[in-house]
Amino acid sequence: METVIINNCKFLFDKEATANYVTEFNAPCDCAYCRNYYKAVQSVPAVIDFLNTFGVNVNRPEECMEWDTDFEEKTLWYNVWYSVSGEAEQSVTVRLSPDATAEISPPDGRSPNTWHDDNYFLICLDMHLPWVLDEDIDQLRVPEKKSILKRVADLFKR
Repeated sequence: METVIINNCKFLFDKEATANYVTEFNAPCDCAYCRNYYKAVQSVPAVIDFLNTFGVNVNRPEECMEWDTDFEEKTLWYNVWYSVSGEAEQSVTVRLSPDATAEISPPDGRSPNTWHDDNYFLICLDMHLPWVLDEDIDQLRVPEKKSILKRVADLFKR
């Protein structure tokens, strides 16, 4: 086990076990949001270095969730969770860059994948990243929903 102290909080972790952690829960996703995250996060060395400290594979999060998109600015806000084999007695939040924070915490009922057989803790990244894929960001737009009255009116226009 290795030890790291962050903001006076001690975290014990097994870097090799974390690096070798592969399950159906952290298999890489091929959706546009995730593909963008995997590529865009590479341009934030502080995040990559932080995750590497624990042996985390950046392309194998437990959950990668986009929670807002600015289509005009072509940016997205993400929450991304990673598992680390080890122990965390309390939570701590660290600013990694102007657009990225990491919360290290023991698992709780709100955490993704609480089915580990061993001791683990979570790193949750909160990040604001640019759209970097060679695809149109507008593919992410949710179609506008029409009211039932509008749909009925459209039927009579035909």
